[in-house]
Amino acid sequence: MVEVTGDTVISAISTKIYSSFSPAPKIYKDQVEQGLIKPCFFISCISQTQERIAPNWFKRTAMMEVRFHPTEGTNKYAQCRAIGEKLLEVLDSVDLPNTLINCPTLPCWGRNLEYKIRDEVLVFYVTYDFKVKKVVVADTAMNSLELNL
Repeated sequence: MVEVTGDTVISAISTKIYSSFSPAPKIYKDQVEQGLIKPCFFISCISQTQERIAPNWFKRTAMMEVRFHPTEGTNKYAQCRAIGEKLLEVLDSVDLPNTLINCPTLPCWGRNLEYKIRDEVLVFYVTYDFKVKKVVVADTAMNSLELNL
């Protein structure tokens, strides 16, 4: 069974963005050390919670942040607004590995989709809820133990 984590959600968002924009944008996970290529996206999991819903079953909530840095020398605010509107559509759902039934992926619907433009950078927020199952590995029984006194 595949475990769904914040990194799994980042990968799903990255795949969705990559396939929805042409030409394909540069996408960074979390941050870039040097050599930023614009236009580009940064995707981060900024918060994650977990709540038990049954023995070995949990509901996880991942709050994601997607930042878009527009091309230099353009109307950055207009470019950010256009990208923000498109992300409202594109990130409405992402495909996550399935942990519930025999199917490779399931759509995970976003909620609280919101974007803001700060200092000529688009900051987009979306929250995804998904269920995960804790896989319990049975303890291996010990062989008999002899005690010599």
